[in-house]
Amino acid sequence: MNIEDLEDIFNLDVALANLQSTTLDKKLKGLRTVKRMVVRATPKDDKRSFWSKARATAVTVGGVVAGVPEKNDKKEEEKPIDPNVVVEWLTENKVVEIIFSGNPHVEIIKQSVEVLIFLNKRKSLDQITTLDSLWDISKGRHESEKRVIFEAMATLAPELELQTIEHVFSRINEVELKDYDSETLTLLYDFTSIGTKASPNNYTTLTSPATSPNKQKGCWEGIEKLWEMIQDGTLKKPNLIKQALSK
Repeated sequence: MNIEDLEDIFNLDVALANLQSTTLDKKLKGLRTVKRMVVRATPKDDKRSFWSKARATAVTVGGVVAGVPEKNDKKEEEKPIDPNVVVEWLTENKVVEIIFSGNPHVEIIKQSVEVLIFLNKRKSLDQITTLDSLWDISKGRHESEKRVIFEAMATLAPELELQTIEHVFSRINEVELKDYDSETLTLLYDFTSIGTKASPNNYTTLTSPATSPNKQKGCWEGIEKLWEMIQDGTLKKPNLIKQALSK
């Protein structure tokens, strides 16, 4: 490891100390440092391919996908860093667990998306645990905060394995139809759109395509839920029915 690598590790260790702080400003400062290292460790082609896919498929607010850099962002790029060094540091220091610990501010969630994507692209993210954490963090939140959390989930969705998408539907199915709000419906729609297009071969070795009930057609649970929602006579929210029909 050369002097520059040691300096990068030192900066990451300072970032870790900030992430573990109870002060939001310090947490965000630490996360910004981590994100900067992640950007340096991400090849240009990876950045372009993922963000273009995310813009096309995930939830957008004002034309900006959660956590996505602006298209016209032309900041001077820093010297690349070995992605293996960053992955090893993130996993050894359990950075994702630290980010999700306690009751994280939604800005922490929003700013962490790029870190999650980076780990996922390198097969170093526990997808189901991560999506479960985001889902659990959303419980009891104000609708504006819930929206940010669900946007993070939707931004990750294009690169998720099929069984992870199915797992997200199992969490959405925990919600009674009478308790649906526009944020939950939007999440349902986004995962339905991605799930129906998911490759049946997009399975880990833990679940082979041959044993998958969805081996020939992706995941269509969302379509069934949207239809159930429209047909259900107990749903007393006309605005949600209108939103479901418009999808």
